[in-house]
Amino acid sequence: MKLVLSFDPRLLRNGALRAMIMAIFVTLNLLGTGTGEALHARGMRETRRTVDAIEIGEIDPASIPPGRYQGSFVAPLVSAVVEVSIDEGRIQSIQVLEHTHGPRYGAEAIVDSVLAAQSLQVDVISGATGSSKVMLKAIENALERR
Repeated sequence: MKLVLSFDPRLLRNGALRAMIMAIFVTLNLLGTGTGEALHARGMRETRRTVDAIEIGEIDPASIPPGRYQGSFVAPLVSAVVEVSIDEGRIQSIQVLEHTHGPRYGAEAIVDSVLAAQSLQVDVISGATGSSKVMLKAIENALERR
């Protein structure tokens, strides 16, 4: 018997659903079907294409009115939701409300770089390039949607 799974990548925008799909991939791999591995590889290719296309713009915190701004960005297998606080013309804080990602961790450290530089033009976190770019784009989206 051959097991064939198919899913719409747009479903990955839902964090709980994404976690369930990833659990299915892991289970299928443990069972040795190979199907989970193939689907995960497809998701990784789609994620890489999306991440490679991300362009991070420049922001000027001094031009943004004081307040709290939420933003998000979703790529297959990686997403982020952030809240950015602006006061006195500076980014005062960035809170990561949600961050779903693949096997590499550490992208949350990009927040400290953005705060220190008061800019989105910072180096990505080594080993977490995709997640770093997704986090930066979520921050940019928060500040552009003001």
